[in-house]
Amino acid sequence: MPETGLTRHSSVRRWHVDGRLALEQVMHHRPGQEWAPHWHDEWSIGAVLAGRCRFSLGGRRHTASAGDLLAIAPGAVHTCGLDAGEGGDTRVVMVYAPVPWLAARGVAMPRGSARAPMPALAAEAQGLCDNHSDSAGASAWLSRAAAALADGQSLLPGDPDPSGRAARQVLAALQRAAAAATGETTLAIDELARDCALSREHFHRVATRWLGLSPGDYLRAARLARARRLLLDGASIAQAAQACGFADQAHLTRWFSRHFGYTPGALVQAVRPPFAGPQATSH
Repeated sequence: MPETGLTRHSSVRRWHVDGRLALEQVMHHRPGQEWAPHWHDEWSIGAVLAGRCRFSLGGRRHTASAGDLLAIAPGAVHTCGLDAGEGGDTRVVMVYAPVPWLAARGVAMPRGSARAPMPALAAEAQGLCDNHSDSAGASAWLSRAAAALADGQSLLPGDPDPSGRAARQVLAALQRAAAAATGETTLAIDELARDCALSREHFHRVATRWLGLSPGDYLRAARLARARRLLLDGASIAQAAQACGFADQAHLTRWFSRHFGYTPGALVQAVRPPFAGPQATSH
């Protein structure tokens, strides 16, 4: 099993339960590491163990410090950047859990993305990165963290809904395009704007107002989210790159690493059924 020491940028592992993939855990530990706008299909529950995590959510900026728990709701567009603490260390642990998996186990999740200062519970997340950790321990920690975050600070107060016909049209058009998420975006955005009877500039302004990123960035993030799902379903990196409109494996790898913090190869290796315990890879 590969080492998961702090000389690498990120490490990723997935636990298999009853022969099926369940939870994914990622440890990020490089000061200055940045992620472009993206989202996850799963709930993201995590903890800042050292340093600070700067992130935006729905266009709003936030900072989480050592001892904070974080919850990012499925589909929430966000960015992230890591800063070192006083000791020069940076460690952020995130656990990704599919909504059906959580529902089947009766895990009560927060109403939306949230943050809560819980130093003791955050510190326990370090154990999730140990090679001897298992899915039962990860599930127990996630359940307690979710309960604590239910009483935490909402990161999007009031969950604002788009107002106005143009906003609803633009978001609906982008959601339809994201569901396909197979090719380049320039022509697609022009077509989407025309379908909404809007200029490209107006379409761009509305999308940025409600999503916190441009239409092009949103659709690129959708292609990467689809590539990640294909990899989890067993596709090769080359197959995922072709299906999602990337020039080749190297092109997909550059953007994938920028969005998720680890390479497609690390994810593919983590997905393989382990002989014993969870798989872990570092990149």
